[in-house]
Amino acid sequence: MTTLEYNGQSVEFHSFLPSQTRWFKHTRRKLTGPDNRTYDWHMKSACYLDFTDGSGSTVPIARMHPSSFWKSKKAQLEISPAGMDMVDLIVITFVYVQKKQEDSQRSASGSASANATNARAR
Repeated sequence: MTTLEYNGQSVEFHSFLPSQTRWFKHTRRKLTGPDNRTYDWHMKSACYLDFTDGSGSTVPIARMHPSSFWKSKKAQLEISPAGMDMVDLIVITFVYVQKKQEDSQRSASGSASANATNARAR
């Protein structure tokens, strides 16, 4: 189990940042911030963190801008002013979310190549 040490507390990541399954894929993870708001990491084609305020509006907190080989652009994590009071938590959870997403993609591509190999062997 992966453990997070934050604000003097030790918690397991899977309980601190539970996965929300959509269409058989883990595309969202929820976390409770130091302000007791519920934040959502969205992991689709774009990776970003937001929360819904009391009026129902979505407030962006952080967004991952991927690297681009063609534009010689390095990947970056942009954190909005609304997230400045919890930068450590944003970075820690971002790294975890990205790692889980990479593991999932690697597993899916490994399964696909194994299926293709099995199909050719028949």
